Amino acid sequence: MVKALENNAFQKEAAEALKEAGPVAEVLLIPLLHQDNLVVQESVCEVLAVIGTEQSVSHLTPLTALADSENPGGMGIRERRTGAAAANAIEAIRAAGREPVEPSPVENP
Repeated sequence: MVKALENNAFQKEAAEALKEAGPVAEVLLIPLLHQDNLVVQESVCEVLAVIGTEQSVSHLTPLTALADSENPGGMGIRERRTGAAAANAIEAIRAAGREPVEPSPVENP
Protein backbone atom coordinates (compact mmCIF):
# COMPACT_ATOMS: atom_id res chain seq x y z
CA MET A 1 0.00 0.00 0.00
CA VAL A 2 2.83 2.40 0.85
CA LYS A 3 4.43 1.81 -2.57
CA ALA A 4 1.08 2.65 -4.20
CA LEU A 5 1.41 6.23 -2.88
CA GLU A 6 4.15 6.68 -5.47
CA ASN A 7 1.75 5.81 -8.30
CA ASN A 8 -0.64 8.65 -9.21
CA ALA A 9 -3.24 6.16 -10.43
CA PHE A 10 -3.53 4.54 -6.99
CA GLN A 11 -2.47 7.37 -4.69
CA LYS A 12 -5.92 8.35 -3.40
CA GLU A 13 -6.97 4.76 -2.67
CA ALA A 14 -3.62 3.99 -1.04
CA ALA A 15 -3.88 7.06 1.19
CA GLU A 16 -7.36 6.05 2.35
CA ALA A 17 -6.24 2.48 3.10
CA LEU A 18 -3.25 3.76 5.09
CA LYS A 19 -5.51 6.08 7.08
CA GLU A 20 -7.67 3.07 7.93
CA ALA A 21 -4.56 1.12 9.00
CA GLY A 22 -3.87 3.78 11.61
CA PRO A 23 -0.68 4.69 13.47
CA VAL A 24 0.93 1.31 12.79
CA ALA A 25 1.53 2.50 9.19
CA GLU A 26 3.46 5.56 10.34
CA VAL A 27 6.90 3.92 10.37
CA LEU A 28 6.39 2.84 6.76
CA LEU A 29 5.47 6.36 5.65
CA ILE A 30 8.26 8.36 7.28
CA PRO A 31 10.93 7.38 4.70
CA LEU A 32 8.72 8.78 1.92
CA LEU A 33 8.98 12.25 3.49
CA HIS A 34 12.67 12.23 2.53
CA GLN A 35 12.11 11.58 -1.18
CA ASP A 36 12.32 14.32 -3.79
CA ASN A 37 8.76 13.69 -5.03
CA LEU A 38 6.64 16.58 -3.72
CA VAL A 39 3.38 14.90 -4.74
CA VAL A 40 4.23 11.85 -2.64
CA GLN A 41 5.44 14.02 0.24
CA GLU A 42 2.18 16.00 0.24
CA SER A 43 0.12 12.80 0.21
CA VAL A 44 2.16 11.35 3.08
CA CYS A 45 1.67 14.56 5.07
CA GLU A 46 -2.09 14.29 4.58
CA VAL A 47 -2.10 10.68 5.80
CA LEU A 48 0.12 11.50 8.78
CA ALA A 49 -2.25 14.31 9.74
CA VAL A 50 -4.82 11.56 10.37
CA ILE A 51 -2.67 8.74 11.78
CA GLY A 52 0.67 10.29 12.77
CA THR A 53 2.22 10.51 16.19
CA GLU A 54 4.94 12.69 17.69
CA GLN A 55 7.41 10.31 16.03
CA SER A 56 6.65 11.98 12.66
CA VAL A 57 7.07 15.58 13.76
CA SER A 58 10.86 15.75 13.41
CA HIS A 59 10.54 14.38 9.86
CA LEU A 60 7.74 16.78 8.92
CA THR A 61 9.36 19.90 10.37
CA PRO A 62 11.95 20.47 7.59
CA LEU A 63 9.18 20.41 4.98
CA THR A 64 7.35 23.27 6.69
CA ALA A 65 10.03 25.67 5.42
CA LEU A 66 8.64 25.16 1.92
CA ALA A 67 5.39 26.87 2.92
CA ASP A 68 7.18 30.09 3.79
CA SER A 69 9.19 30.43 0.58
CA GLU A 70 8.70 33.47 -1.58
CA ASN A 71 9.77 31.60 -4.72
CA PRO A 72 13.52 31.33 -4.03
CA GLY A 73 15.23 29.15 -6.58
CA GLY A 74 12.05 28.64 -8.57
CA MET A 75 9.89 27.21 -5.79
CA GLY A 76 6.29 27.18 -6.78
CA ILE A 77 2.82 26.20 -5.71
CA ARG A 78 3.63 22.50 -5.26
CA GLU A 79 6.42 23.29 -2.81
CA ARG A 80 4.21 25.65 -0.82
CA ARG A 81 1.37 23.11 -0.79
CA THR A 82 3.73 20.42 0.51
CA GLY A 83 5.04 22.78 3.20
CA ALA A 84 1.52 23.71 4.24
CA ALA A 85 0.50 20.03 4.35
CA ALA A 86 3.47 19.32 6.64
CA ALA A 87 2.55 22.20 8.94
CA ASN A 88 -1.09 21.03 9.04
CA ALA A 89 0.03 17.49 9.83
CA ILE A 90 2.16 18.66 12.76
CA GLU A 91 -0.75 20.67 14.14
CA ALA A 92 -3.16 17.73 13.77
CA ILE A 93 -0.69 15.28 15.34
CA ARG A 94 -0.13 17.50 18.36
CA ALA A 95 -3.86 18.13 18.77
CA ALA A 96 -4.65 14.40 18.61
CA GLY A 97 -1.92 13.36 21.05
CA ARG A 98 -1.65 9.86 19.55
CA GLU A 99 1.02 7.56 20.99
CA PRO A 100 3.56 5.88 18.66
CA VAL A 101 2.72 2.27 17.82
CA GLU A 102 5.37 -0.37 17.36
CA PRO A 103 4.56 -2.76 14.51
CA SER A 104 3.81 -6.21 15.85
CA PRO A 105 6.06 -9.02 14.67
CA VAL A 106 4.63 -11.28 12.01
CA GLU A 107 3.88 -14.69 13.36
CA ASN A 108 4.49 -17.80 11.28
CA PRO A 109 1.74 -20.37 11.65
